[in-house]
Amino acid sequence: AAEEIFHIVDANGDGTVHFDEFARFCFDLLQQDEDALKQSVADTFSELSGPDQKIELWRFLEIFHDEAPSAVEALFNEVDYAGDGWIDCEEFTAFLLWRCGASAAGA
Repeated sequence: AAEEIFHIVDANGDGTVHFDEFARFCFDLLQQDEDALKQSVADTFSELSGPDQKIELWRFLEIFHDEAPSAVEALFNEVDYAGDGWIDCEEFTAFLLWRCGASAAGA
């Protein structure tokens, strides 16, 4: 579930995902072959989005509860490049691969 993924990324177990933990998670993703990378990103999205396959702002605020709401909203808006009020799998994948330094075209 989403909690399991959160605990994987939250390496020090303090209940907050810090940038260095996120960077480590991205590095681990990039060590996978293309098919495994696609599957990992799709699985992560599915766990975060739930049955409607959308991530809405309230979910981002819940995930990043220790961050300033304005910063979380700014990040959400950056990921939601379609501007439709939710993040779909395509947006999530493109953003995650871009932030991790992978090419979305190659994934």
